Amino acid sequence: MRRYLVLLCFAATQARAVPTLESWIAANADPAEAILCRKEANGEYFFIARAGDSDRLRLGSRVDLSAYRPPNFSISIAWRLRNEDDRSLATNIKPTVLKQDYLPVAGEAHAESVHYQTVNIGWSKRLRVSVAIEKCAEHPCTEKSVSTMRYTVHICDAPL
Repeated sequence: MRRYLVLLCFAATQARAVPTLESWIAANADPAEAILCRKEANGEYFFIARAGDSDRLRLGSRVDLSAYRPPNFSISIAWRLRNEDDRSLATNIKPTVLKQDYLPVAGEAHAESVHYQTVNIGWSKRLRVSVAIEKCAEHPCTEKSVSTMRYTVHICDAPL
């Protein structure tokens, strides 16, 4: 199974109002792209968009890091893109990062990431997406790291 891990390095940016899922997607998606999937799970946001019939997907995530503060934490986000036969749509093409921010807001903190990922859609009719997330209170994160949180968010099963 091939998957790209997007290891995030963030610079703190100015605090701003907490967005809703829809306002966050509007700020991070291109109006010319169709939103295939959107998901809010425990205050974390995710979306997948596609322009026309292209093989490039815009993947966006806003992950809660309130329990993990700089300078010593790490996070990995692995997008799992599958078709209706549970075959991977991943390619060997490195993602193009559009945005990576660490946002401390009102006692909370979030990591925002938006990037393009080229996929092998071929004859696929459906897109099944999940995201595996790992957060650690130390860097680098290892199997023996304390305060490690690992979980998977099932984003969607949508037509292409």
